[in-house]
Amino acid sequence: MYLRLSLILLLIFTAALLLIHTQPYDDHELRQFLLPTAGCPAPCFMGIRPGVTKVEEAIKILEASGWLDRYNYEQQDATAIRIKWNDNRPAWLGSNMPYGQTTMWIRNGLVEQIFVETNVMLGAVDLSIGRPPFQHISLNYNNGQYYLFYVALYPTENINISISRDCEHQSNHINYLDKAFLNYGTSDIGTNIPPSYHHPWLDVIHTLCR
Repeated sequence: MYLRLSLILLLIFTAALLLIHTQPYDDHELRQFLLPTAGCPAPCFMGIRPGVTKVEEAIKILEASGWLDRYNYEQQDATAIRIKWNDNRPAWLGSNMPYGQTTMWIRNGLVEQIFVETNVMLGAVDLSIGRPPFQHISLNYNNGQYYLFYVALYPTENINISISRDCEHQSNHINYLDKAFLNYGTSDIGTNIPPSYHHPWLDVIHTLCR
């Protein structure tokens, strides 16, 4: 029974991937941001390198892009900048909340980490840069509520992809149609990867909201 259910789930998710693949979607711009370039080795987002780029330089890069609507220092001690994109941004770059969900964290005058909201489905990421070599799925309980949390690691690109699911308002499991968040940080994510990040995809689709 378990094997039969697993086969059915795999067929469903394979069909979802095929559906994504048949859509008229140009991933050239997305691949430019996901894959390292000669001029900006990973981790790199829009020419901003965590641990290297100064905050003032990062803001100038954002302003020069033509995609920036506004930004706001989130914390009183100015340790985070929340970014709101305008309508000129690429279609894959999300801005679905008052200040979006793109945030830069700051330490000692440098950008330390970048968290980017996207409109890109997990399946599209897989099709653009391949299946992640490491992934983790967990069901967490916090303040009387369950959350599903998925992370995929790409050590070569030095980025990770994350998806969270609020089980009170979203049922079932993580799937290829969920929108992904990109995370860029200063640490080398290819080192000291814990055993829990070796979950196969079957574990991901079998972990359900309660």
